[in-house]
Amino acid sequence: MKATSIDFLKKAYKKEKRAKPKIRIAAAILRKQGCSYAQIKQSLNISRSTISDWIKRMDGQGIAGAYSKKIPGRNSRLDKSQLVRLRNDLVQNPQSFGFSQSFWTTQMILEHVKKRYGTRYVARGMRDLLHKIGFSITKPRPLHYKSASESEKKRFKKKQEGPLQDTQNVDMRYSVWTSRHL
Repeated sequence: MKATSIDFLKKAYKKEKRAKPKIRIAAAILRKQGCSYAQIKQSLNISRSTISDWIKRMDGQGIAGAYSKKIPGRNSRLDKSQLVRLRNDLVQNPQSFGFSQSFWTTQMILEHVKKRYGTRYVARGMRDLLHKIGFSITKPRPLHYKSASESEKKRFKKKQEGPLQDTQNVDMRYSVWTSRHL
């Protein structure tokens, strides 16, 4: 930080809104003012080795050293084209892929991904991935014990022929996945 003035650091300190870079800049200001590492440690309540690392990083990178690097997470096991295909698969009925149920469950999706894409996921990782590609988990509502029977519904809807297209009986013990973008 030899080329950086105390005035520049003070302006950066006043302008900074985030806490971590602000503390790092404060440490640099104190060091520029001639404080020892022990004195900075005492005033900021930060370990001496951490302060030393901050100052060294700011010596090499300038004020940019006060900011943390963005560290990306692990890459997805499925590439972008596979994610698009998976999304298209999940919009379809699971029975078209050989499953007996009419709604997708997490376990069914895990099995489908393992068979179709040769990739294994744990349940939590799959739920995160499904949220990422636009699905949300819902639990079907139970039928009320006073709800009308099928014959009563049929008698009430005299003009209807055949079963309703958009309703299905679902086992209440499982949560199912639905698309938020349909």
